[in-house]
Amino acid sequence: MNKLPIVIATSIVRTSGLNEPHGFLYVVDLETQEIIKTIEWNDPEIDFAGRGGQRGLRGIAFYNDKIYIGTGFKILEFSKDFDLLASYQNQYLIDIHEMIVVENQLLVVSSGYDAVIYFDLNTKLFTKAYAVDVKDFSFKKNLFYRFFNKYAPYWLSLNKSIENYPLYVFDPETPNQIKGTSFKPHRIHFNTVSMSKSGMCVSGTLSNYQFLITKEEISKYATI
Repeated sequence: MNKLPIVIATSIVRTSGLNEPHGFLYVVDLETQEIIKTIEWNDPEIDFAGRGGQRGLRGIAFYNDKIYIGTGFKILEFSKDFDLLASYQNQYLIDIHEMIVVENQLLVVSSGYDAVIYFDLNTKLFTKAYAVDVKDFSFKKNLFYRFFNKYAPYWLSLNKSIENYPLYVFDPETPNQIKGTSFKPHRIHFNTVSMSKSGMCVSGTLSNYQFLITKEEISKYATI
């Protein structure tokens, strides 16, 4: 019988304030149900405004013998022994969620821009980025919009046409290419990314669709 694995989990303490721990990393042995290691995250540079804000630790990815973990606005690089080796920032990294490794690229979901940012794990440079916008309706972002795009069946979705979701391909090393979602009346709140044989798949909590991005084109991949 195969032994259960050792896993890594991160957390966010949404109610924390300045000088309080606002996230944790746990190394857990599922076989023995023992927490082997705990790292307390208390970065005082974050913005504590909002329900979650920049608190806590987010996505996890592995490349060679390194571990990459997201914070609200940084990519942290750890050794396999969890020594912090480096951190990486970019103006388009806001409200990081999931991340995955594809070949030598770290794909990071930046919910604050409804974007996926590519980070080259060999050169340690941000190489390209994709962002998806939502065209404005006649009403502003409100509870009505959030309800229909999060809870209504897909056939009631307010934004069915793919033309309502323009794709922007941009250089993340060039400033002020796109606006953050806090400056827009509508957002998708991207929080997941994965790769299929067809291309990169992304989805968010305020849309009824998973989107497929191939090169410089976007389409609807699946209905959520």
